[in-house]
Formats: sequence, structure tokens, C-alpha cells
Amino acid sequence: MTISVAPIFLDHDQATLYSPYNYAIMQLFVFISLRLVDKSERNSFLFSPSFIAVSYLNINFLIGTIAFMNGMVIEHLLIPHAEWRHMNFTMTYFNLANFAILNIYHVSRPIRIKAHKIIADIRKNSWVTLIFFGSCMIALFSFWSVDLSFFSSAPSDFYIIPKSLGAILIFVVLFRTFSLKYRVFFYTVIIIVFSVSAFDDKREAIFLLLPILLLESSRYYFSLNFQKIILIGVVCSVLTYLIIVMSILRGYGGYHPTSFLDATSYVDDYVKSDFFIPAFMNNIEVSYTFFHSNNSVEHILNDPNKLSYGSTIIKPLFILIPRSYFPKKPDSIIELYTTSFSPTMRANGVSWPISFQSEMFWNFHFSGILIGAIFFLFFNSVYLNIVRLINEDKIINYIPLLYIYQQSLVLFRGSGLDQFIIDVILSFIIFAVAQLILRPLVFRLRNETL
Repeated sequence: MTISVAPIFLDHDQATLYSPYNYAIMQLFVFISLRLVDKSERNSFLFSPSFIAVSYLNINFLIGTIAFMNGMVIEHLLIPHAEWRHMNFTMTYFNLANFAILNIYHVSRPIRIKAHKIIADIRKNSWVTLIFFGSCMIALFSFWSVDLSFFSSAPSDFYIIPKSLGAILIFVVLFRTFSLKYRVFFYTVIIIVFSVSAFDDKREAIFLLLPILLLESSRYYFSLNFQKIILIGVVCSVLTYLIIVMSILRGYGGYHPTSFLDATSYVDDYVKSDFFIPAFMNNIEVSYTFFHSNNSVEHILNDPNKLSYGSTIIKPLFILIPRSYFPKKPDSIIELYTTSFSPTMRANGVSWPISFQSEMFWNFHFSGILIGAIFFLFFNSVYLNIVRLINEDKIINYIPLLYIYQQSLVLFRGSGLDQFIIDVILSFIIFAVAQLILRPLVFRLRNETL
């Protein structure tokens, strides 16, 4: 706690120079807190929303502040970065917010969902049927994009939701049925399929690691030894390579590849180019996460009149109401911040997300520390219930919960609560339809066993 408030005693320039050490120290204490947890609870803490959100921000800020200090980012961000004047206050806020978010986990308790009749207990289906069904969901929505433009709040990449639900369904079936070596093989295949079929949205492939790791954490304690360090290194190298190839496919470097395999031939030249590091910082979203999350706090410190006093928090209540019928409908945090930073870019359709902690500051100033912790009390409670369902082998009937867990990282990096709520609603609707499709098969199997 004492170290968290240390930056406030520095001036802006001193705090800027201290910032890499600050986030390195803060993340070191996060890892130390993990070691202090009882071994039986360590996995649960490691994959909790609190641990993920705090670590995601600290690590991004650590790399980001080094990159900006050395000019290793896209040039147009360096000018507004040089205009910051409140790094001491900004850093103190993030330290205290992360401290509160991390420690609220220890008082969180699982939310008990009252037992209710499910549409169909799909555990009664054979693993072959479920894997085939999940594969169909992935295949169908890899080539068919549903247009939901009539619903203004609907995500433009709606197809990702059923694709991800199909993948997670397969993950759960694999987890319940196959040995570890086969699971790892098929997990890898599915992630590669996502990477190749959706190179323009690499996050979705990477985010699928979260439900996989959460499932596996219920059976294995994650500890480090030489072999695991090598394995982690290999996995990180493969993911980095995939990110680079997908970036080339998206146009970075101007190579104009015709296929995934063609893009691999340009990797060596791309990595050796002068613009590789700034582009890579952009690819892994470090530069944008660090810059916009801190820049949004700077905007409020410079002009407290921009505080939204919770309007972005209540925006999900107005999801179904068109703005044409209710002009005073609250704006999303992305709308407010992007318009504040660059009205011209926003008018051209540009959106810049800011972290969850930054959204709390935009709404409540330093009181956002408390409000953010309350939100994480809820997030952790839902998460602990997911862990319980996994341990009781019931999670297969609640696949949307694993998707929500996966999407929580999107919320933490800055999707806004309104977009997160839409994803939650759509995932439950889609999975309910899937259960209705599978229901006749469940009844047929039940009758055949009588």
C-alpha cells in the first residue's frame, strides 16, 4: 500500500522516469501475493478476474512506458504523450486501483445460482455428437457473417460469438473425454484454425486460451520447473509468430500476401525492418493500451468537467432503446473518450478503448478505486461459481459462462460495459438455441436407454 502511493510525492518528470520501475515492482508484488496464497487456492487466484486484470495492466504499462520513453511506438502518439503533465497522480491512481482490485478477491464468495431446469442436459449426448456440433458452429460462422446492423448496439463481428461458443463446447468435451496429450493437440489445432480463418481479429484466437487454461487448472497445479519454462517459451514463441504472420496478412509492411502460407515468407524481412518494433507494439496493443488508458486520466485531471458521474455504467440499461427515440441516451466510454481526444477521428469512425480502471476514473475520479473494487467483487463471485461448475462437471450446460470469462479480458482492456453486456446476452441466446437443437437428440438417447 505504501509503495502504491509513492509516485504522488514525485513531480511529473520524476514520476515519468520512475514509471518502468513502478510497474515492475507492482507486478512483482502481484506474483509474491500469488505465492502467499495456499497452494490449493493458488490456481483459483491465478486465473481470477482480479489477477488477470491487474497483471494485464501492469505488464502492458511496464512495456508501454519503456517503449514510449525510447520512441519505439507509432509516431503520431508521441506528440500527445509529450504533453502529459500528471504522471505522478495518474500512476498513483492505477497503483491504488490495482491494489484494491487484487485484494477484493480474498473477500469474494461464489454466487450460488439457484438450481433450475435446463433446456437440455447435453451431457447425455455422445462426445462425437457434441464435437461435430461444435465444429459445425465454427465452420458455419467462419464463412457466414450475420448482419445485425438493424440493431444499433449489436457487435459488427457477431459471428465471433457462435464460433467461440462452438470452440469452447469442443474444449469442454475434450476436457471431459480425452487424455492431456490429445487435448493439447486438439486445443492447438482449433486455435490455429481460428488464427487462419480470422487473421483480421487475432484477439479471438488468443483469448480462447483463457477457457482452456481455466479448465486445465482444475486438474493440474501450475508450478514452474525447467521443462515448463521451456514449454512456456515455445508457446509464447508460437503465439508471437502467429501474431506477426496475421499482422502481415492485415497489411503491415505492405507485402500484399495472398494466403497464410505466403505471409510466412515475409516474416524475416518484416522483423528486420525499421518499423517492426513500433508496428509490433501496436499489434499486441501495448502502445494503445498504455497510451489511451493514461491519456484518458490526463484528460479528466486537466478538465474535471468531463467527468460522466456513472453515465457509462448505466448505459447497458438503455441497450434496447434507439437513440432516435431517446436522444439523451448515455454515451459509451469509447464515444466519450475518443470524441474528447480527437473529434475529427471519431467523426471518421475511429474508436479508442480505454482500460476498465480508466473508465472508473472517467466516471468517478479517485472514487473510481472503490467503485471498481465493487465491480470486481461481483466479477470474482461469478468466476468462483464457474470454478464450482467445472469441479462438479456441470459446466458443459453453462458454456456461455466460459465465454463471458473469456470476454472479461475484452472488458478489462476497454470494450465498455455496454458492449460486454451485449456479448453476455447474445451468448446465452445463441447457446439456448443450440440446446434446443440438441434437445431431440437427448430425448432420443434417453428413450433408447429405457
